[in-house]
Amino acid sequence: KKKIIGIIPAREGSKEIKLKNLQRIGNKSLLQIAIEESSKSKLIDNLILTSESEKIINHAKKFNINIPFTRSKKLAGDKSKTFDVIRDALLRCEKIYDTKYDIAVVLQPTTPFRKYETIDKAIKKLIKNNLDACISIKKTSYPTEWNLKIDNDILTNIVPRGNLVSRRQDAIKSYQPAGSVYVLTTKCLMNLKNLLPNKNTSGIIVSEKEGINIDNKDQLDYARYLYKS
Repeated sequence: KKKIIGIIPAREGSKEIKLKNLQRIGNKSLLQIAIEESSKSKLIDNLILTSESEKIINHAKKFNINIPFTRSKKLAGDKSKTFDVIRDALLRCEKIYDTKYDIAVVLQPTTPFRKYETIDKAIKKLIKNNLDACISIKKTSYPTEWNLKIDNDILTNIVPRGNLVSRRQDAIKSYQPAGSVYVLTTKCLMNLKNLLPNKNTSGIIVSEKEGINIDNKDQLDYARYLYKS
């Protein structure tokens, strides 16, 4: 049986929203929502938090999550890359728990509508299809062919001849990472140089709502509005 670690990364700093991971939706913080939903997974063996922040760690202690270490400050800056943070957490946990993990699941607190079923679906798909990675994806809201770039103040299509596609239904079906679930073999994680997808990555399509990612105040307000409705 594969050993699976779930990792929730939550740092204190955030450019757009102060203490983003502790912002509330309904009466729960984003972090609490992430912990409670992820703990429902039937497949994750060990759910841990990686944070440099005393405030966040103390808040997380009220919930069902392991906090085996405090992340170093140098891995908690604006320039820190998520996968460096996850690799650090994996290596530390393998030492602390004296366990070799086969699969790592990355669960960011900024997607409050994530469902644990999606987590388990992605894990099962990775194992069944022998993938390096399986991530949540959502349909793009706009045809890729119609996206533009600006060169010297002149607009051109990013996709060459994209302006020949005049009807939405003729456009390529395109997707973007939803951000809610990243499942990787630990081998893939340790060797990952770029962002996913790599050559052996598949996806689980989630709804627009489940794929909401909170980076700024407008998205937070929208999430609060959806939570109520």
